[in-house]
This record gives sequence, C-alpha cells and structure tokens, in this order.
Amino acid sequence: MLDHTSQRDLFGILLPLLCFCLVQIPGTCAANSLQPNLPSTQPAPNVTSAPLNITDHSDCPIKIQPVKLVVEFGDSVSANCSTTITHEGMGWEASDGGVDMMQMVQNITWRVESLTHWDMKPICYINVNSVQCELGPSVTVYKHPDRVSISTVNHTGPMIEGREYELQCDVQNVAPVHLLTVSWYKGQHLVKRENFSDKSPFPFNKTTTLQISPSRDDEGVQYRCEAELNLGPEGPQPPPKVTSDPLNITVYFGPELSNCPGVVHLNEGASLAGYCLVTGKPFPDFYWKREESVFDPTTPLNRNSSGEYKIIINKNVTSLTVEVIYGPEISCGHHFIVQEDTYFTPNCTVNGFPQITENWYKDEDDILSGFPRTMYRNAAGNYTLIASNNYSNVSHVIQIEVWYPPSEISELQNENVSIGKDVVLKCVSYANPRPSYRWIYHQTSNVRIVDEDGVSRLHITNADGENTGTYMCIVTNVLGIKNKAVRVDVQGAKAACPLSINPQPVVLAYGSSHNVTCESSVPSASLSWKYADKVLNESTLVINSNLFTDMLGWSGKASCLGHFVGLDDCQKDLNVIIYKRPDKVSISASSHAEPMIEGENYTLQCNIQNVAPVQFLTVNWYKGQDLVKSETDFETKDLSTINTTLVISPSRKDNKKQYSCETVLKLGPQSLCENKSDPLNIAVHYKPAITDKLPPRVPVFHGYPVVLICEASGYPEPSVAWIVNNNRFEGGNLTVKDNGGDYTCIANNSVGSDTRVVQVVQKDVSCKLVLKPPELLVKYGASASVDCSTATPSNHTGMGWEASQGAVGMMEDVQLITWKVDNLVHWEIQPVCFVNTLAGQCQIKLPVTVYKFPDQVSISTVGHTGPLIEGKQYELQCDVHNVAPVDLLTVNWYKGQHLVAKTSFSDSTKTPVNQSTRFHISLSRADDGVRYRCEAELKLSRTKAGTQVSSKVASQVLGLTVHYRPQATSVVEIFNETTKVVALNCTVKANPPPRYTWSSTNLGKEFNIGHPVLNISSMGSGNYTCTASNGIGSVSKLFVVKTKPRGMVVRAPAHVTPHAEVSLGETLNSKLLPMAS
Repeated sequence: MLDHTSQRDLFGILLPLLCFCLVQIPGTCAANSLQPNLPSTQPAPNVTSAPLNITDHSDCPIKIQPVKLVVEFGDSVSANCSTTITHEGMGWEASDGGVDMMQMVQNITWRVESLTHWDMKPICYINVNSVQCELGPSVTVYKHPDRVSISTVNHTGPMIEGREYELQCDVQNVAPVHLLTVSWYKGQHLVKRENFSDKSPFPFNKTTTLQISPSRDDEGVQYRCEAELNLGPEGPQPPPKVTSDPLNITVYFGPELSNCPGVVHLNEGASLAGYCLVTGKPFPDFYWKREESVFDPTTPLNRNSSGEYKIIINKNVTSLTVEVIYGPEISCGHHFIVQEDTYFTPNCTVNGFPQITENWYKDEDDILSGFPRTMYRNAAGNYTLIASNNYSNVSHVIQIEVWYPPSEISELQNENVSIGKDVVLKCVSYANPRPSYRWIYHQTSNVRIVDEDGVSRLHITNADGENTGTYMCIVTNVLGIKNKAVRVDVQGAKAACPLSINPQPVVLAYGSSHNVTCESSVPSASLSWKYADKVLNESTLVINSNLFTDMLGWSGKASCLGHFVGLDDCQKDLNVIIYKRPDKVSISASSHAEPMIEGENYTLQCNIQNVAPVQFLTVNWYKGQDLVKSETDFETKDLSTINTTLVISPSRKDNKKQYSCETVLKLGPQSLCENKSDPLNIAVHYKPAITDKLPPRVPVFHGYPVVLICEASGYPEPSVAWIVNNNRFEGGNLTVKDNGGDYTCIANNSVGSDTRVVQVVQKDVSCKLVLKPPELLVKYGASASVDCSTATPSNHTGMGWEASQGAVGMMEDVQLITWKVDNLVHWEIQPVCFVNTLAGQCQIKLPVTVYKFPDQVSISTVGHTGPLIEGKQYELQCDVHNVAPVDLLTVNWYKGQHLVAKTSFSDSTKTPVNQSTRFHISLSRADDGVRYRCEAELKLSRTKAGTQVSSKVASQVLGLTVHYRPQATSVVEIFNETTKVVALNCTVKANPPPRYTWSSTNLGKEFNIGHPVLNISSMGSGNYTCTASNGIGSVSKLFVVKTKPRGMVVRAPAHVTPHAEVSLGETLNSKLLPMAS
C-alpha cells in the first residue's frame, strides 16, 4: 500500500512509474512533465506506492556513437549502439527506423535514409539480468530558411534625417528556431544580433525588427539581415547562413546653412565663396541677392561692396552683413613744384576701411602739423605721409621743390686784355630751377663757354681784334630773366667787323634772281646795302641777274654796311657771278669723214655756243672716261661762242672709242656747272697683224696630220689664206698630213696685209699604230668604238687608250686594244692610242667629230614685218639652234625649189651653238608670192667613217608678199577714124590692186572712177587719160580717139595706122603724125 500525503505527491510518484512501464510507446513521457491542473488551495493527500527497481542510465552498459546527431531535414542519418557484456537482448526504439530486439549481438545500428520527423528521439535499450536499461543520441533536425527578406515597416521612399524608422527582417520556414540567430548589418558593420527561445523542433516563420534614426551620413547606406543556424560543432561548418538582399536607403535632409555668421569681414578682392554654404537633399534651390539684384557669391569684392546680402532658400531668407577691408591707400604724386611764398597743399587722397589716421613727417624727424602751409625756399625737401588703421599702415614720400626767379648777376665786369692774352668773364645768378645762361657776343673760334655748378664762364683764349666788343650774359628760368652787358677791349688789336653775308659768294644763273641777307652777330645793328652808287636800307638784297649784268657785267661786287652800338661801323663785300650755260656743246671731226686710219693725224673740234663768263670756262676732252686735255684762259669777257680743237693720232686700240668734250664753269669752290657733248664714235682701220701663236717651224709625222692655225687681228676684219706651192687655201686652219715645205699665211684687209712663213718638216716615227676606222663621226649620245692595233713585236711594254671618256688602262701582251663608249657625251674628246716600246712611246690621235642636228631651224625677215616693196633691199635671217660642230654646217638658201646661195662656217667650236646667217634680196614684182626657206646641212659625208645619215633640217617656208606700183605696157593708145564702139582698156598689174580714175579734155572732170574699161560710143573724139594708182605709185595712159563722122568715108593715108599703141620710150609723134585733117 502507498502512503500518500496529498494528491500532488501521489501524481509525482505514479508518473515515473508509468513512463518506465510504457517504454513501448516512445515520445509520450520522456520529454514532457505532466502537470495536472489541480486546485492548489488544499494540500494534496499523502499516497505511498510499492517499491520500484530502476536502473541508473549512467551505469547502462551500452555505448552510443555518435552521441549527438545534426541532420538536415530529408537527409540520411545513422547511429551505432554497442555493448561489451552478455545480455538477454538489445534493440532500437524510434518513430522511424526502429530495430527489434536482437540477442547474441554486441552492435546494432539505427539508420534512416530520409529523415522526415522533426522531433526524432531514438533510444537504444538492453536487457541484462531481467533488468532493462536504455540510452539514445541527441538528434537535431534543421532546415535552411526558404527566404530571408528585409523591408521598412509602414514606410516607402526616402527617409528624413532624424526621424525614427523600423526595419523588419522576415525569415521564412526555418527550424529549429531556438538555434536561429538573426544579425543586422549596416554596410559591413554588425549593429544587432537576436536569438530565439522557442524550443519547438518544427519549422516556423520568424520576424525581427531594427529601430533606426538615419542621418545625412547614412545616405546610400545598405542595410541587410542574415539568418544563421548555430548547430554546434556536430553541424555543418561554417554554420549555414542565408542573407537578405540589401536595402538601400535614401536620406533627405536640410536645407541647412553652414559658416554663415551675421557679419563677415573680407579683404578687398576676396569673395563670399565658402560662406553660407547650402546643403541638403534633395539639393535646394537658392540664390544670393544684394540690393534687390541677384548676386554671384564668387564675385571678387571691392571697397564699394560692403552692405547687406541675402540668401534665399526655398523662399526662406537669411541676411548677412559684409564689411570689406581695404587700405590704407594713398593716392598722391611723388614730386611737387611750388613757387616761393605761395600757400600750398599737396593733392593727396587717403582711402581705407576701417577709419584711417594720417600723419606727416619731414626728413624723417620733424612731425608737422600738416598742410596747407606757406612755402619758403628752405621748406624744400622730402615729406612722408603715413596712413594707418587697425589692420595695416602705408607710407608715401613726396618731394617738394620751391622755385624762385634768378637773382641779380654778380661777378661780371669790363675787361681790358692785351693781344694774345687770355681773359675769363664770369656770370653768376641764383635761381631754382637752376637757370640757363646765354651770351650775346661776336662769336669767334677762340671763345668758349663753360656752364658748371650753376655758373657760366666765357673763356677768351689768345685774344685778338675779333674779341673786342660788348658781351651780354642773359640768365633765365621759368620764373624770370636777368641780363648784364660788359665790354672787352683788346689792347693792340683792331676790332673785327661782326657782319656776315649769306650766301657768300652769289653764283646766279642768267635770267634768275636771288635774295642775299646781311646779318650781324651784334644786337641792335643797323644794316644797308651799297652797289653801283646805289644804297638800299635793308638787310636783304635782291639780285636780279639781268639788271646786274647791265650795271656791273657778268661779275662784280656789292657791299653790306653795318652800324653797331659799341662797335665801329664796318662793311663787307659780296662777290657776285652771273653765268649762262652753253646753249649747245657739240663735237665733230673737222674736215674728215670716217673711218680713220691708224697713225694719221686728225683734228676734233668742240663748239660751245653762247656761254658766259668765259674767263671761268674750262673745256675738258675725254677719250671714253679718260681725260686727255683741259683748256682754259679764254680771253673774251662777253657772251660768246667758243671753238677749241684736239689733234689725235688714233691707234688700233682706239677703234670704236668715244670722244667727247665737256664745258665746266668753275664759279667757286663748290659751284661747278657742267655740260657735255654727245659722244663722237670713231672707227680706226688698221692693217692686219698675224698673232705670235703660229710657230716658225712645225714637225709632221707620217700618219699624224697637223693643223696649222693662222689668226690675225685687223680692222676691217682681215681675210686669211695659206699659200702652198702657188696654191691658195682660204681660211686660217690648214691640215698638213705628209707634205713638208714652206707654208705662207697671208692676212689682208683694206688697209694692208701681213705674212708669216711656217716651215713644215716631215719626220718618221719608230713604230706604227693603225686605227680602224682611222677617224670617227659620232652623233652626240650614241655609242662608238675604234680598234687600235700595232705591228710592233709583242714584246712592247704596253699599249692603251687615253681619253676623257672610255679610257683603257695600259695592257701588255696584246696587239689590239679597243676604245669603246656606250654614250658619248664629250664634245671635244680626243682619244689617244699609245704603245710603249724600248725606244720610247708612239701615239696616234683619233680624230673624233661629235655632231648634233639642230633643235630648230627658222627663217625670218630682219627688221621688217608685213609686205615688201619692189626694188628695195631686204635681209633674210636663218637661225640654226643648238647645232654642232659649226665647221661642218652649211646653210642652203632656197627660192622656191631653186638653191640660190650657200653659207659655210669656219668656227672651230666643237660644242653646240646657235648660228645665224643672213641673205640679201632685192625683190621684183615677179617675186610676189615666192617662198623662201633655209636648210641646215651637216656635211657628214666628207668623212670616210660611219654610215650615211640624213643630215638636213629645213626651216619653215617664208612666203613673201611684194607690193609694186602699177605698170602699163604702153603709155599711149590711138584709135583713128573709128566708127565702132570703142572700149578703152586701162587694166594694169599692181599689188595692191590699183584705183582707176578717168579724165577727158571734153568733160574737164574725173569720171568712171574705179573702172579700168571705158566705152566711148557716145562721147566722140577726144583725148582720154586713165590713171591707175596704189600706195606704191601710179601710172597714166593716154587714149587718143578720133571718130569718123556719120555718112563720110575717109580713107586714111597708107602710112597712118587706124589703131596704134605707143610703148614706153617711143616718140609720140612717130605714131600720131601725120594725121588726117
């Protein structure tokens, strides 16, 4: 029987017994305490049970591995239960995966493939000695949240700074809740952790909140929350976490003003930038105003910017007082000039803020009461103004000058000085500004003035008569003037005359006038002029050349008279020269016509017409630019014509020299009047002279032609020819091959001749070289080659070619060597083939002619364009451009198809030149329409080398138009006793076509103008004249017509021809007489 003291005590005893007995119903008792809802007002009765045997679990002989299990919902799980003792049976009791009791085993495992029970509590039990004990692992089943999210509670949009807001974190479907921790983060910083005490193993939704009060610094901050299951060391590592998406918050604040005091003191030039800074979000609209005008706070402020400024932010106004600090500033000049005894205030202005204090100092010591004040000369000096306020101080220095006029002149007195001695005049005056000194005196070279230290000294050195006189010192400054005069007498000297005439002398062209001024260096002088017994009380004399020559001739004098205060009267003379240039200066060869002959005497005459005054005339003779003669001392003094001559004996050097004569009127040291004649060109003819380049003796070797060159000078240009064995060869160049003997060169012109004999000596060479071909004709730029061979034994020491192009170095053991050029561009090339033997060197020159066809050949008339006139002489010019060599050139002149002239050239130039030649023609009317052309021919066929090529280049055709006067075949045509209609035909040939006019003795006027044929059927007998004319000339023809009266038959005498013509040169009477009456 159980002894219970109360119902509570009885329930406490039965509950463990019941749980132990009902081990086959797991989960009903192990985790719960049954608390019956019993009244607590009365104590429970005491109840006592029978004794119960209970095994202490701590002594249960089994081992669970692992002791704690943490498994995610739905995952597999297992635990092992083992024992080391003999037992009567062991097994696992569990809501899922239970294992029935088994005997004879020491180890048994509980296993579930997918755990889906949240409150799983498996128990391993063992029966030992009819006693059962049990033990089980701790099992925690967890699940990650499906979602973790963060949000604001009852709010959307931006937050306002300083207000309270609540953030909410929602963790959905998580288990177990008591292991859950929710962490709040602001950015990366943890701000709150929250755990839960709910012991339920089942999934729940959990919500947690965070209170915040954001500031402006939180703008853009991200909040997030994080759910973490703290499953211990048996759980997954690191512990599983699920984080919400971040929550971005936008914080609005303001608007606010910072650094905005009520009063701001700024230096001038600064701005309000940095004051009253506006912040806020969203950023507010604001602006500054000053005096009702919008103002930019970055504007630099000046002294006038002080005042009240307003900042308007969303219609809210904040005021700011600005005071601009500047200065002190002094505006003042640096230098002042004050007249003595005047009241003076310097114009100085002081500005600044705050209040300025001004103080004046003189010479850094004395403090003055200030200005204005009366200025005396001792008040001059430096003054300093110091301006100061609480912030700064400045100073300014001014200089004050006190000016006063010159004082009376002192230390200046009269002086007596002996001739040749020195004397000094001293002039002293005191003034400010320092005065300037000026002396009035008769200026001479031995007087000098030295101004130094406010004193002026006049030094007279080696005094003479010119220094006698009055000396006045004048002292001036801007305020006044003083002067003083003293006298200097030079003992033993005559006083000078202080007069000057300008200009002096006067050289005046005839027909003009000039003013001459007489001046005195001494003040208060009375001046006058005297000439030809006339006196003019003026300082200026007007000289009229025409009147002067009438009174005084071509040269004379006038005098200036001077009357002075303190000096003797004196006069100075003026020399006057009136001149006239020659009307004409000409030169001629007296009694001679050009040309002159060398060595003979000739007289040249210079004619000078109407020149004066002749006594100042010089005639200069020039040959070219060289003076050859000067002539003076002409006797006459009147206006006259002068002839003077020059005898010359011209030499050949004077040919084409120019002679001229020049007249020079030497009217004074700096007055020259020149007139020059036109030049006289002289031509001097002189006999030829053969130059010394022609040697008297010339050797010639066989196979080596030598060119003898004979050149001669002379005028006219001489012709040169060679005389060999009575044979004459024209031209100065003669080629000598093998013939020795005397060769005579003769040079002739119209004045004389000169001869020179050259002895040609023929010599043999010791070795022979053969050129193949022996000479060469090559077009410029073409290729060329020549073989040089020798019959000299092969033991010669070497052979080669020397040439300006294509040279071949010396080669041994050869008998033939070739000179070759692919592009020959040397015009004067002279290749030389040489061979060296023991006896010496043999060489042979290769004659090479490099030719070039002309670029152009043109024909033209010289000095004429347009039609040509019959009977006149003309020149045609043929221009051959860029041809070489000239000595092979022949110009052929063609008139139509007929060769009319040829011109050859002896010029030895090898390089291309432009060559011109002229052809003289005298045209007739038959030449009208004729066609001329010229043809440049290079006579390349004169050599035996090379291939025949076309060597002619023709000009364009020049067609000539010849104008000629009309010409009639007869001058008179007679029609006698005619009864028929007579046609008078006056047609003539002329170019340009003539104009016809008719006149008759019957009519007395011209008629039928422009028609060459006149019908006279109704006009009857009479004389009819036809005139044909053009711009070249005219011709007239007379028609004599005598008609037979009607009804009459008159027979003419047998010797009278009824129709006859009289040609030019016949006698008219021979045809007309006798006439039938």
